[in-house]
Amino acid sequence: MKKSEKLIHNSAINLVGFVVPLLFGLVAIPIIIKGLGVERFGILSLVWVVFSYFGIFDFGIARATTKYISESDAIGDKKKISDVFWTSSILQFLIGTVGAIVGYFLTPIIIKLLKIPPHLFSEIVLVFQVLFIM
Repeated sequence: MKKSEKLIHNSAINLVGFVVPLLFGLVAIPIIIKGLGVERFGILSLVWVVFSYFGIFDFGIARATTKYISESDAIGDKKKISDVFWTSSILQFLIGTVGAIVGYFLTPIIIKLLKIPPHLFSEIVLVFQVLFIM
């Protein structure tokens, strides 16, 4: 396959990766709103936003890991691949664990700042705390 064909092929796959979830969302979101209600769907939206922002706490480790493992694989350095993999895995595990613990205990404070309706407060705190545990 030529480089230009490969570029077109990979671009098409990337585009499909953006379009398919959009189409599913157009169908699923009205159904979800009807089932949950507007207030609970708003909370679900907050959950989606919060967890999408947690990607910043990766600190570029995933990309760096990919880069260094690819370079090591190209030169056949299996030891370095193992070292980079395990260092990255342990570091991400530690960052995730600390973030989960902090998020779990700060959830009630964060929820109060969001001015959530009182009748949903305990439910929302529980939802966020369960998600932090996961």
